Amino acid sequence: MPLLEIIQLDSNSLLRDDASISNPDENIQKLVRAIEQVNPPVDFVLGTHHQDKNAIQITFEHRGSAKSTTSERSLGPGSLSEVISGFYDAPFRSFRVNLDNSVFGPAGFATANAVEFVLSYFPTSSFNAEFQKKIEDDFIRFDEIYSPATTGDQGLVYGWLEGEQPLEDVDGGSAKCFFVMRGWNSMDGFEASIKTEAYKEAIPLLLGWNAPFKMSSGMWSVNREIPARELLYL
Repeated sequence: MPLLEIIQLDSNSLLRDDASISNPDENIQKLVRAIEQVNPPVDFVLGTHHQDKNAIQITFEHRGSAKSTTSERSLGPGSLSEVISGFYDAPFRSFRVNLDNSVFGPAGFATANAVEFVLSYFPTSSFNAEFQKKIEDDFIRFDEIYSPATTGDQGLVYGWLEGEQPLEDVDGGSAKCFFVMRGWNSMDGFEASIKTEAYKEAIPLLLGWNAPFKMSSGMWSVNREIPARELLYL
């Protein structure tokens, strides 16, 4: 089972040495080269938010055995988190999700021209197996209505983030988080798709969840001029 890990940080807090002050992109390049040396290797892309170019997101997938623990695959010596700590002068956000299918490789879409991420937070106090199934069933039905009408949809994965997520504005201060990742051929395709009648018909299924929740989303776009292990978002 692939383990997907996502790290979000602010480019303004990347450590800069004297040689890179005149060329800020050099620190990004150094970071990419360091990630390429992570052991065991990871497939990754690094991108910027469509609306905030200072917001950096690194999306990577561990190649380790499905039997490996999360800490073995992400927190040990030489891990990606350790590498990033050497380049980043501030705390950064990291979260993980186990997926049924890889988002890299020939059938993956992590390197699509645009990648959509949606996180929906539900108070832990109201979360149980029955509620989890309702959320998953509602999303499956949403996608059955919506996907046939999309333009340039390259596929999606969904699941629940590992553990509880701290969140001040939900009851109890902690939440379970439902994760959706979808690849697109272009931003134009995404924008056209959410204007369709199918989307308007389907979205009430998600907005009608019988619990307080917080939804955040992001679109991350690709610059094909700078290669990384698979493709570098920038």
